[in-house]
Amino acid sequence: MKVTGKRKRNAQHLQENSALCKVCTSSNSFVVRCCVKGSLLEINDRLIKQPDLLNTSVSILF
Repeated sequence: MKVTGKRKRNAQHLQENSALCKVCTSSNSFVVRCCVKGSLLEINDRLIKQPDLLNTSVSILF
């Protein structure tokens, strides 16, 4: 997804109940929802390559 320009016209528009992603564990799955109306400008490719990042603390990453 490439979003460019002043008005970010190629962005994915999201509603309050839009699903951002689905997190799956060995026994459960959870849908992460947007919660606010807005636009998706960028997808974090590191989460696709390293899904364990969801389990790490922010202070460890810096």
